[in-house]
Amino acid sequence: MRLNVNLPIRRILDIGCGTHRSPGAVGIDILDLKKYHPKGKFYQCDIDNENLPFKDNTFDDIIASHVLEHCRNLVHVMEEIWRVSKPGAIVKIEVPEERSKWAWGDPTHVRCFNENTLKFFVKGYYVNNSRYGFKCDFDIIDMSVSDIFLLNCKMKVIKPIR
Repeated sequence: MRLNVNLPIRRILDIGCGTHRSPGAVGIDILDLKKYHPKGKFYQCDIDNENLPFKDNTFDDIIASHVLEHCRNLVHVMEEIWRVSKPGAIVKIEVPEERSKWAWGDPTHVRCFNENTLKFFVKGYYVNNSRYGFKCDFDIIDMSVSDIFLLNCKMKVIKPIR
């Protein structure tokens, strides 16, 4: 006998998805790529300079793969990720680590990352980081650097801010 269990559908946002949005996710990119995505599954947005076009507490999971290194206003972007995430949401980030040949090799990169960069968004991790007044809070679940120097970070959204 098969049980009919209705599991909740997790809402996923893929930031900087380009033409290859993660399966089941809503995609967002600075470029107009609507023709590559089903209607209602893609939004065009300049995440560096605009708010994400979603209500607070919308997403269960957020993916930001190879996009944050292009952002001049990382604090704004992280605050927007936090805003549209549900409490306890999982945020998966992949960026070139500072030792990667791509960290500064790509002329469109405006920043590089190391193991400390994302820790500034964890309230109280550094003694002085709370004074920056960031309007977001995360816990780091896992962080690693691959053999080709890609920084992978899995974070949990903490709401309300501690």
